[in-house]
Amino acid sequence: MRKFILIISAVLFTPLLVAHGQLSPLIINFDVTPKLTAATPVNLNFQLKIGLTPNAVPGCPASTDGFYWSVEERYQGSQGDYYRLVRTGFSSWPANGPAVLDFTDSVSPVGNPRYITFWASADCDNYTDGGLGQSSPVTVEVSGGQGSFSGTSGANGKGQNQALNFQIQNPVVGSPKNVLDFGILIANWIFNIAIPIVIIFIIYGGFKFVISRGNPSKVQEAKRLLWYTVIGLAIVLIGKGFIVLIQSILG
Repeated sequence: MRKFILIISAVLFTPLLVAHGQLSPLIINFDVTPKLTAATPVNLNFQLKIGLTPNAVPGCPASTDGFYWSVEERYQGSQGDYYRLVRTGFSSWPANGPAVLDFTDSVSPVGNPRYITFWASADCDNYTDGGLGQSSPVTVEVSGGQGSFSGTSGANGKGQNQALNFQIQNPVVGSPKNVLDFGILIANWIFNIAIPIVIIFIIYGGFKFVISRGNPSKVQEAKRLLWYTVIGLAIVLIGKGFIVLIQSILG
């Protein structure tokens, strides 16, 4: 059982120790004009401003001089879901005011879509992960187009019909304003990890019951496994509730 506790602790807390401690969240202001066009191809104006959050210190594990940025598009055409990197670049850390990265680009979508969704991302060592920040999506409507709104943004990869990629976000990214906000971020992250682990161990404990075949020692071992699993879940729930309680008391 000691090994079981060590494994759970390693799974829950190791990512916190190796998280990108030098990542600095960015503020991304992004817009596209015009938002309505009769047909494509069309020249669109992309307005992109990226600045540091208040009191943030510039820094990246792989690139100390600046950050990578990208503008991406996704739309639902007549032949499927399409994705494209509109523009990418590298910028130095903004000093006095935000970095202004405005540009104009000709957009020629395939399959005559009705809606085209754009968004901007910034990251330390690549163009599309958005580890430093990601803008809200901006949609341009093509009045002469066909199809429906895809409603997706922030996807990684290139080409068509992209599969969804699952990734665990850095729990520190979220610009916590104080210690309580930071605690809530960590508690939510631990809770999201703990739930699937608890389900796995409950299934495993039930399996041990089945294969015990009435053997008292094996039955007792399965009971202990389930009991410690329930205790672990209770600790996670109590910890999260305690932080929320403190925040509500302090206002």
